[in-house]
Amino acid sequence: MSWFTRMFRRRELYGNLAEEVRGHIDEKTEQLVREGMSREEASRAARRAFGNAALIEERGRETWQWPKIENLLRDLTFSMRLLRKSPGFAVVAILTLMLGVGANTAVFSLLNGLLLRPLPVPDAQQLVLLRMAPKMGLSYSFSAPMFRALEKEHEVFSQVFAFSGHRFQIRGQNGNEVVSGVMVSGGYFGALVTPPQLGRYLTAADDRKGANEYGVVISDEYWKTRYNRDPGVLGRKLMLDKVAFSVVGVMPPSFIGADANSRPQLYVPLVTEPLVNAPFDMTAGGYHNWWLRVMARLKPGVPVAKANGILASIGPAIVKETITDPNWSFNEMKRDNMTVVAEPGAAGYSFLRTLYRDPLLVIFALCGVVLLLACVNLASLLLARAAMRRREIATRLAIGATRRRLI
Repeated sequence: MSWFTRMFRRRELYGNLAEEVRGHIDEKTEQLVREGMSREEASRAARRAFGNAALIEERGRETWQWPKIENLLRDLTFSMRLLRKSPGFAVVAILTLMLGVGANTAVFSLLNGLLLRPLPVPDAQQLVLLRMAPKMGLSYSFSAPMFRALEKEHEVFSQVFAFSGHRFQIRGQNGNEVVSGVMVSGGYFGALVTPPQLGRYLTAADDRKGANEYGVVISDEYWKTRYNRDPGVLGRKLMLDKVAFSVVGVMPPSFIGADANSRPQLYVPLVTEPLVNAPFDMTAGGYHNWWLRVMARLKPGVPVAKANGILASIGPAIVKETITDPNWSFNEMKRDNMTVVAEPGAAGYSFLRTLYRDPLLVIFALCGVVLLLACVNLASLLLARAAMRRREIATRLAIGATRRRLI
């Protein structure tokens, strides 16, 4: 750590170095005087033999310095002095950068949250989001029969799963409370490949009719707020919309599910929808009710293009199989013209994305134009300022400054 102590002893070290240089010159001078030269001649000869003392001292000091870092700090200090001398220029330049960078940062943060940020699950790039084609009002919605037909497709998918958000009424000590949750199919947790931190997650066995007892998986946040992280929470009973559930697992804090803009507290089997959603029954409505979001995990090594090739061949058949009315249509879209397609689903499903994707991209492009204009304006200001400093820059070049240092 000697460099640390040298940092605070610079003056002393520089003084010792200068003293040592003078000592060498004096020693050489005395030697020449003893050999018969006059002291004045001996002093000049000693200095000639020793070389440029100032340059040697400067080179010696560099061994105790970090030239690049210290030069950068000096340049920054000099730049701050220049800005302080020209406050008008500094304010205009900073405001110009704030406008260009600030707008882009704000819009990109929103864009990243809705479009780009992948779900916090292993191998998120293998997830795909299924939708109906051609695009229409129900593009990302599926009926229960259509999902069950897709669920059996394992040629390119290792898992196909569905989910639908729901707000549950829970009977508590102080009355009923409303908690956000999601109804999930049996392949939901297996496709997201995130193990629970306690207990187990829901499987295909939980997503079957006639179960003696239905299980519920809770989030880490709900475990903390309702059960105070009690390790004995497994097996506890929960009354959700007057239906009894048993806690079978607790998910880790990082798990948010497949909806990028939702933070569900409870996960219940999809098969319980007629019970928790009573008196409504979306499942029994068949192809008349489009309420499920469907995603899938591709098999290793299978690209999205291949999955779409398979879906193009089997999709129309699935549509005809599940929509039994040949005259059925939606927004003038006939049943026989519909199929299923897959698109990259690493970022999960987002209702906001389906609404605002195109407007956001347009706004982001406009913000890019604003940043470009800000850069052009700032470049013009800097060119004008450089023109005013031509003499200073020419002087610096003349005494050895490099182009990089000047820039």
